[in-house]
Amino acid sequence: MAEFKLDRFTYTFQGVWSPTTAYRLDDIVVSGGRVYYCTTAHTSSDNFFTDYLYDYTYPAPYTAANNTDAEFTLVTVLPDGVANNPGSNLEFTVTRSGNRYTVAIKEPGIAYIPKIAFTITGSQLGGVNGVNDARVTIETVDPDGAVLQLSITGDPQLTKWELMSEGYRWRGNWQESEGDDTFGLVAATRANPVVITTNAPHNFIKGQEIVVTGVNGMTQLNGNTYYVNPLGANTLQLYSNSDVTVTVDGTTFTQYISSGSVRTPFVPSEYI
Repeated sequence: MAEFKLDRFTYTFQGVWSPTTAYRLDDIVVSGGRVYYCTTAHTSSDNFFTDYLYDYTYPAPYTAANNTDAEFTLVTVLPDGVANNPGSNLEFTVTRSGNRYTVAIKEPGIAYIPKIAFTITGSQLGGVNGVNDARVTIETVDPDGAVLQLSITGDPQLTKWELMSEGYRWRGNWQESEGDDTFGLVAATRANPVVITTNAPHNFIKGQEIVVTGVNGMTQLNGNTYYVNPLGANTLQLYSNSDVTVTVDGTTFTQYISSGSVRTPFVPSEYI
C-alpha cells in the first residue's frame, strides 16, 4: 500500500526529473515510475541516482544500470600497534535509514583483524565532508579473518529527494474534464519518433499516458498505449516509456490517411 507524506500542501509538479535543473523545496518529480518531492533546494546532478543518493556499496557502490562508475574512496584507520591492513575482499553496503547510517556485510573477505576502521567522507554519501562522514569498524572476525560483524557511526545528510509514493502517478493540478480528455487526430508522421496532431489544443503533459484508436492508414498506432512529449498546443511526440527516452519509430509504418482519436486511459491510482 502506498504511503503518502502530505504534511504540507505547497507542492509544485515539475514533470519528469531532469539533470542540471534548479529545483526548489517541495517540487515534485517523476523518475522510474515513482513520485518524489524535493527536500532541499539544489541544482540536480547528471543522473537521478546520484542526485538522490541512498544506498552505497564498497568497493563498487553502483552497477552499470545506475549509469555511473563511482566508487568509494576510503581512509583506512588501523588500531594501535598494527602497521598495515592484512585483510582483503571485504564488501559492505551503507544505507541511510532515517537519521542514521546502517551497514551490512556483502562479502566477508579474509585475513581481517578486529578494530580496523574505514572512513567514508560525507560528500560520497550525499552530504558534507566532515559533518556527514561515516566510520565503519570491524567488530568481530572468524578464525580465518572473515568479517562477522561491522558497526557504523556518523550523521547522514537527508537526501535531496524523498519518496512520495510508489505505484501512483502525479497528474498535476486538478483540471476540469474536457470530454474524457479525448481529442481527434488530423495527422501522424512517419518519423522517429512519430508526431501526431490533434484537432484542438490538448492538455497533456510530458510523460503522460495515452491510447490511440480509430486511425485510418497508419493502423499500427491503433489500440496501443504511448507516452507523450508535447511539442506544441496541438502536437505530440510518441514514446514507449514514461521517461520519454524510448521513441516510437514510425518510419516503417503505413501512411496516415484520416481520422483517429487520442485519449487518456482511466487509471484509478492517479491523484492530484
